[in-house]
Amino acid sequence: MNESWLSVMVNMSFSDLLSRFTFCLLIWKTKGGQKTDSFNHAIALCVGVMVFGNIVSAAFLAWTVLSQLTPTAGFKSLPFPRFAINADTICMFVMTSWAIYLRCFDLSNPKYLIFDEVHFGKFMNGHITGEFYFDIHPPWVKLIMAGFTQHFTPWYKGEQPFRDIGEEYFPDSPVKAMRFIPALSSAMLVPVTYWTCRELGVTWWGSLICGSMVLFDNLSVTEGRVLTTDTSLLVFLALTLMFYLRTSNMRVRSDSWYWNLFLTGVFMAMTISTKWIALNVVGVVGVFTALDILIRGTLGFSIKDGFVPESLDLQDFFVRLFFLLIMPFMFYVFNFYMWIATTPKWGEFGPYHMPMSFQSRLEGSQVQSNEPEMSFWETFVFMNTAMFTGNRDVGKGVKGHPWESWWYQWPLDLRGLACWTQPGKFDAAKGNSFERHVYFLGNPFVYWFAALCMCLWIYAAVTPRRPKLPIANFGWKSGMLLLGYFSGLMPYMAVRRSCFNYHYMPPLHFLTVLCGIVMDHLVFRYFSNYRIKLIITLALLAAFGWAFWFWSMYSYGTPVTKKQYEARIWKEGWR
Repeated sequence: MNESWLSVMVNMSFSDLLSRFTFCLLIWKTKGGQKTDSFNHAIALCVGVMVFGNIVSAAFLAWTVLSQLTPTAGFKSLPFPRFAINADTICMFVMTSWAIYLRCFDLSNPKYLIFDEVHFGKFMNGHITGEFYFDIHPPWVKLIMAGFTQHFTPWYKGEQPFRDIGEEYFPDSPVKAMRFIPALSSAMLVPVTYWTCRELGVTWWGSLICGSMVLFDNLSVTEGRVLTTDTSLLVFLALTLMFYLRTSNMRVRSDSWYWNLFLTGVFMAMTISTKWIALNVVGVVGVFTALDILIRGTLGFSIKDGFVPESLDLQDFFVRLFFLLIMPFMFYVFNFYMWIATTPKWGEFGPYHMPMSFQSRLEGSQVQSNEPEMSFWETFVFMNTAMFTGNRDVGKGVKGHPWESWWYQWPLDLRGLACWTQPGKFDAAKGNSFERHVYFLGNPFVYWFAALCMCLWIYAAVTPRRPKLPIANFGWKSGMLLLGYFSGLMPYMAVRRSCFNYHYMPPLHFLTVLCGIVMDHLVFRYFSNYRIKLIITLALLAAFGWAFWFWSMYSYGTPVTKKQYEARIWKEGWR
């Protein structure tokens, strides 16, 4: 029995067991059993998993049967991962479906401005109304959000003022459209993480664990339901890493190699055109590209048949130079051209960071200047200089933010970030007072497991204990991920301005993928017993899933009593 059949049977058995358990709970409830909100939510979750699991299992069982009768079509020349009806397909489909549901469910709730929506909403409005604004981050995702909102909700003309946290959205403001791009980005991070692990040679067991860590991360879900650019930044970074790893598994100068190198450059460009805080991915790709050029043939992450050392020539060097440096820079500059072209008017927030000669040429400007008009290149240089200064001086001279946190608190999830609170309201029908919170907090079990895997990696690196079928180039792959993690974390070790826990999300992606390598090395490639792998996998998934549900009231702004809220404050730093 191959893994594809076995995976479907395990999934069906789990769904059947869950359905029987749910049926027993429902019978107990109808006979006067417990009827608390938590109990009702648990039943709803069980029913959802049961129905969805059975439908998916039945569909994939049918597809698996068909795949045994007919050859699976391959797409070897395409740059995207090839799919067959197997464990990968099932894992990807189920996790992606759940990721979309968890992030897009009731997306307009709560219908109030949450945290940085007051800033990014203004910036998005600027591209819709044509009014110039200045931001300390590049414009790429704001251009996407504005274009998406304009296309699918053309009646919206930027009426929402985006002034204060807690401000209620206007009845005709397209909240779902505004928040859709962050939600979709957060959802797509799940399959991208899974496939990144597979490209590194991690088994589907380990890849499933890593994908589930992202799927059930409360911070990823909460960020994806708020109009910000952080989840888009993260998925671009993850795609850059994934496609770069794919190039490492291919013959140099093959069609697939060119395609994947091109896509690496595209998503690298999108990453740096969203926020500078993920610039470390450029360094990671640059360091390992340099090593690949200097040590040709010995760095291939999965040396397969036909992979032999090749001599370096200028064509290879210039191809990499163009796709990984010149093309991303051209894309980055083009974003600023679009920023200026789509905001030709003087706006409410004013271009006060810009020179008088720039201000005077805006439509509706009351500023007069005798200075010569700035060229696009001069404007580009000035804007980037102002962005650098703005990033450096954020919070300078201002007393620390009450919810700020420091880099050493992030790995163990020691500090959260309160984004929006609605004071308690008395519900006469339930006889209790209910309050609502949207709170940035990572799934504690996910964060603690990731920190544990970091310690286990040290053990795996120094111990002579090795699996029978080890991951090829364990040291090189781990080195790349550790470089990505520490290079993403290191800038915050020296910074003195206010930082928040969502700044940990880019470094955490590298650590999440590393968890797959560690689990593979110490568990899934070491033990041949299928039951051991299944028990460990189900135990981790259950822990991640339960923790997500327990703290989900922070992600969705679910009404809770003061007692329920206090029960979730496990650490003083979460207050």
